[in-house]
Amino acid sequence: LDNVSKLGVLLVFLIQGLSIQLGQLGRAIMSWRLNTVIQLFSFGVLPLAAYSLATMLGYLTNIDELLLTGITALGCLPTTINMCVVLTEAAGGDRALAVLNAVFGNVLGVFLTPFLFVLLLGKSMALPYAEILLKLARNVLLPIALGQMLQKLSPQVRDFRKRRKKWFSRTSETALVLVVLNTFSDTFSQGLSVPLDQVASLFAILPIFYASSVIAMLAVSRAVTSSASQRVAATFTATQKTLAFGLPLMQTVFGGTASMGAITAPLLIYHPMQMVAGALMQPFMKKEIEKEQAANNDGPASEAGAEAR
Repeated sequence: LDNVSKLGVLLVFLIQGLSIQLGQLGRAIMSWRLNTVIQLFSFGVLPLAAYSLATMLGYLTNIDELLLTGITALGCLPTTINMCVVLTEAAGGDRALAVLNAVFGNVLGVFLTPFLFVLLLGKSMALPYAEILLKLARNVLLPIALGQMLQKLSPQVRDFRKRRKKWFSRTSETALVLVVLNTFSDTFSQGLSVPLDQVASLFAILPIFYASSVIAMLAVSRAVTSSASQRVAATFTATQKTLAFGLPLMQTVFGGTASMGAITAPLLIYHPMQMVAGALMQPFMKKEIEKEQAANNDGPASEAGAEAR
């Protein structure tokens, strides 16, 4: 299953490389205000929100301190590297914007997440920065570049991609599910070492935290861009947290802690929860994008009709 998971990640980004036009990536890069807002939300708003939530819960409840540490650590992580892209594509959002910020966010996370751990948790660490960046380049940038080359050099590949859009979309979604299931089964097979009542508390708290993040990001992105497809990409990208990068990082930082399962429990619950929540939100977001597209298409026609009258 581990090899299936790795192939799944490569496949997701190869499909994105085959699908995204260079012009779309260029426009995504030029949306610097929205890109800045996404990263500030991910590495500024959410870490502080998670820290504040953990502090408040420490005063008001009897939730284990290790779980509260895990909630703060969760808020400090970068976005998912593939889930936000697949959910954005399924909703008809701006894929290029999602890919750009997923890659950029994970590169930033290599440096910002350890800094946030020191700032909010008092935990310092030495990370293999070159190794992590090389892994990102191999698993993400290389398949995207390969897809772009195939798209540029082969008209047959371009035509096949256009004819089989739904098939490519379903393949991306299937690959994502396999990646998540593999990661989820690997981590949960080791056990959480957390009492059932504490786990139940997390299942009550984390969905509220995620829903609040989504509502806040939708409101913020609406103030920055009038494009529904960009708002969808921004919301999925800014509010999600990665397990693939987060779990090894937590193991590096808290590896000597007896109850490692308790610290990682919030992340292990949050990760599949955000996929389920994203899948539930996707039809509503798709409808919003379609409504905007219909209004844009009707606009010129309505104006032309008014002029003719």
